Amino acid sequence: MFRKLQEYTTRPDLYARYTAKELWTSPHISKQMLAYHLSQETDLASRRLETIGHITDWIDDHAGLEGRRLLDLGCGPGLYASQFAERGAIVHGVDFSSHSIGYAREKAATAKQSIRYDVADYLEGSLPDRQDIVTLIYCDLCVLSPAQRQHLYTNVRRSLVPGGMFIVDVMHMSAFSAYTEGCDLDFNMMAGFWSENPYYAIHCRHKYAADFVSLDAYTVVEERRTFRIFNWLRYFTPQMIGDELLANGFTDITVDEKYLTGGRASSIEVAEDDSSAQTFAVIARIPS
Repeated sequence: MFRKLQEYTTRPDLYARYTAKELWTSPHISKQMLAYHLSQETDLASRRLETIGHITDWIDDHAGLEGRRLLDLGCGPGLYASQFAERGAIVHGVDFSSHSIGYAREKAATAKQSIRYDVADYLEGSLPDRQDIVTLIYCDLCVLSPAQRQHLYTNVRRSLVPGGMFIVDVMHMSAFSAYTEGCDLDFNMMAGFWSENPYYAIHCRHKYAADFVSLDAYTVVEERRTFRIFNWLRYFTPQMIGDELLANGFTDITVDEKYLTGGRASSIEVAEDDSSAQTFAVIARIPS
């Protein structure tokens, strides 16, 4: 027992495991994730609809959605995609959660929206081409390792038309400063979120200061099985993400730290001590 507890609570090597697919495709957990997506009481899986409306307005103001071909990566149950379509975009959403895509398709059919939804992993294979805009929202970029981000950047560049826009939001470095390490043990943690069977769960929070990464590691112990979920998160300053995108073939980088409530975009020369935002938005273009 001592050795197991030591294993489950010791900080693993950086990016030792990538378990996002298990989180979003497990039959039980993916149903819980869909419920969290749709909930208006929590921002755990997706933001509330009012905030999504603000973000959609912001994107429309800066990119002009009417008639534009838009690829929404990690689209989930289509909360953003449906609003993009309402503003006239030609939307294609991809996500590797079949439960979320099933809900999105039903919602689009009910609303008579011609949105294409595919069950797919945007890190595997190629992306649809000739897109005017590619979006990756709710800090999905931050869960990827450097190698995964580079692979994604290559695919996004190939997907976009000349002058096309890549629009993402990322975690601000101020959130990393506020992140605290520790471990918790609970029976049926998060009210049965992790399994339909009785279980104990250990939640450990680790920081990798030199790499600006945090890890929320969950170890779920049932009577007959044990599994682990690793949620990595990379934090950025505006300059850091701007430099990374420039190094990966993008240009004309713009950031906005007030995009959740509206605001005007500015250049990447944002004061590094402005830590009022937990997340900020980035618009990057590929050369025309």
